[in-house]
Amino acid sequence: MHPTSFGDQLSEKVAISIGTFFDGITSNIAGLLLPVLLWLVMLLVGARTSGKRPTVQSIGAAAPFIAGWIITVAVIFLLSRYASHRYVIPVIPLLCVLLAVALQSVMDQRADNVLRVILRISMILMAGALAVVLLLGLLLLPPVIVVALAVVAAMGLAGLWLYSRSAATERLATCFALLLLGAAFVSTPVLRGLLLPDIGAVIAAKAGPLHLPQDQVLFIGSHLDAAKVRLYMDREAPFPQMRRFPETGIRPGIRLVMTNEQSVADTLKSQGFKVEEVVAGWRRVEWQPFVAALKARDLIGARSAYGQRGWIATR
Repeated sequence: MHPTSFGDQLSEKVAISIGTFFDGITSNIAGLLLPVLLWLVMLLVGARTSGKRPTVQSIGAAAPFIAGWIITVAVIFLLSRYASHRYVIPVIPLLCVLLAVALQSVMDQRADNVLRVILRISMILMAGALAVVLLLGLLLLPPVIVVALAVVAAMGLAGLWLYSRSAATERLATCFALLLLGAAFVSTPVLRGLLLPDIGAVIAAKAGPLHLPQDQVLFIGSHLDAAKVRLYMDREAPFPQMRRFPETGIRPGIRLVMTNEQSVADTLKSQGFKVEEVVAGWRRVEWQPFVAALKARDLIGARSAYGQRGWIATR
């Protein structure tokens, strides 16, 4: 990796401050615990009901190794300037292993009955949440697609409910896991209609057809969005990228400048570039405008109004 590129990565992603530390640890804890929140509740309920203390001793020396690996991954990203729960996703399966072993250690008949009730209630709530997502789909997708998704969801729910009747707890837990996977599958087209395309796709769609050599192309702004543009443009040689507008200005040989920052677009326009704005999906949904859009039954309009912005400047 080029030293300048390595320096850019560090300056973008690493920050040393108390605020960054707490943001990082909060995101890491949330990323680890939220996906397994139900199982944590079940573990606490099971321990309280059975009176047993959770333990992972049954897997021997693997337990501290797994726990240490989880902690190590979480610690690595504590100084990330862009704190996000996604950094700990790779160790969630390991956390699930520890939780499964701990849950088995507290199970008895009484705890088993309580956990079955929790699973049943969770399946009902998940089915309700899926129905809400499909209703939102009516504001984003053609009715035919939403009806098809609803039919698939109804058939899947009916099948899981019949399969799980009078089933053992293990089968009931499997049904709940299948319900989560199915809900993610059915929800994807709806969420895609609101959140996508990302800014890299729309910038690349405008810039790609120009077929300019890389020495005539420049990206100014976030390295993450620059990487997205490179991905969608599928260029053999990557175009140069810088974080901030160059103090010496844009050199004469540059014919195309891409950016995700309004200030850069304004500067380019003042220097004689022809600037065009492009709009991507609503990647960071805020509650107030989202609720307002629901009341107005205009999620598509809200996606356009609050979607990610990018700019293409040519000369």
